[in-house]
Amino acid sequence: MTSDRPHPLCYCFGHTLASIRRELRETGRTTVVASIEEKVRARQCRCAELHPLGICCLRDVRETVARELEDARKGG
Repeated sequence: MTSDRPHPLCYCFGHTLASIRRELRETGRTTVVASIEEKVRARQCRCAELHPLGICCLRDVRETVARELEDARKGG
């Protein structure tokens, strides 16, 4: 994904690629994965109703964060 448009990565809690990039730019890290994990454990997610495929986004969010961290490390 190369755009900063507000494409939802997490439908339950409103995290987007742009919000992850903004947090990385501002703080050098992101708390999105830990935040989602905590809310999932607390049974606050509604993936089955909100995600178009009815699945949990956490795997995709983890992969996106890892890719963004690697890009930032490379200076991208």
